[in-house]
Amino acid sequence: MAGAGRIAGLTEAQVLSIGGALSSVGIEAEAGGTAVQKVLIQITTAVQKGGSELAAFAKVAGQGASEFAEAWTEDAGTAFTDFVEGVGKSGQRAALVLGDLGIVNERSVRAFISLAGAGIYPVDSSEFEQLRTAIEKLTLNDASVTVEQKSSIALGLGFRCGFLGLLHMEVFKQRLEQEYNITAIVTAPSVAYKIKKKHSADTITIESPAEFPDPGTIEEILEPMINATIIVPKEYLGLLLHLCQEKRGTQKDLTFLTEDRVILSYKLPLNEVATDFYDQLKSLSSGYASFDYEQSGYQPADLVKMDILLNGKPVDALSTIVHRDNAYGLGKQLVERLKKVINRQLFEVVIQAAIGAKIIARSSISPARKQVTEKCYGGDITRKRKLLEKQKKGKKKMKQVGSVEVPHEAFLAILKKTDV
Repeated sequence: MAGAGRIAGLTEAQVLSIGGALSSVGIEAEAGGTAVQKVLIQITTAVQKGGSELAAFAKVAGQGASEFAEAWTEDAGTAFTDFVEGVGKSGQRAALVLGDLGIVNERSVRAFISLAGAGIYPVDSSEFEQLRTAIEKLTLNDASVTVEQKSSIALGLGFRCGFLGLLHMEVFKQRLEQEYNITAIVTAPSVAYKIKKKHSADTITIESPAEFPDPGTIEEILEPMINATIIVPKEYLGLLLHLCQEKRGTQKDLTFLTEDRVILSYKLPLNEVATDFYDQLKSLSSGYASFDYEQSGYQPADLVKMDILLNGKPVDALSTIVHRDNAYGLGKQLVERLKKVINRQLFEVVIQAAIGAKIIARSSISPARKQVTEKCYGGDITRKRKLLEKQKKGKKKMKQVGSVEVPHEAFLAILKKTDV
């Protein structure tokens, strides 16, 4: 790090202060190497020149441009601490800013950007404060979890939490239940999309299906991409090539590191990786494959919002944003999964997957019924028909006024899109 001060134009005291700031957030100064120097150079240059880059760095740190520049000039170490902490708190929004600056792929920054950002909401809105307290306590000994308060129209107040993967998220949820006796709803991990609207120069950023605008107003949807590097033994190569192909990946390179090990380079949509990709990667390779990634900007994609309907009523927490080519197969899978986890009711439950007004998959759960004719011994058949018709009318009325309780397993069914 001694060279960083000379290159970035910082004093030795500032370099030592920055080294302490890096250590406090878990980055070894020596290990950061060139990556840390590059970040320091860009921030120092931005402070000297001002403009949009300075505003971007200040936004990540949660400060105004002039305030950040003044803080950096007076004490670069403290300012750098604010910046690194800001990356951890901002999650995907920080990734957007840093991606535009071309430094999001550096380990010193990327370590604080979690891969899967899932929503966690209390089942009962009155338990919000207990959930907040429990999450704060759990994050004290798990620094890899990023937390940001969110509000959902369907689920109320909750939190968007960044996790390293699905397993990490499931363990976190189980700890909430077992250690703090809190039952929470976990929504599917999502990434930040950019949407260009018709008849407008504005580009909006959305992070959840609930924010998805009317398809008629959308000109183009841009999804975040990553450059993935996978090292795998050659006997598992075919399985992983097939997996990356399923995830809409584009192969960039394939190199034999040794006779038995292969380096794969793929460009993949972050949305496909943010859910169950890592779990499948480890499962298919018997745990031998290693995976690393860096942000690679945005590219246009044919994405749609897929709603899940229960008896014709959309369940916002089960909605997802998917690629149109995968929507039909994924919709069928989700409908079948939900059929297995939703309990039978006294009335028929119809489960549908829909894109807009078009139903793309459907299944139903037959009602539990009482044998109303069991006491009819002999006699005219019309008596039995009368009892069955009466039961049928009662179930029809119950279906109109009854509601379906969605179990927590249904939300996990959305997360695990495919079986391995």
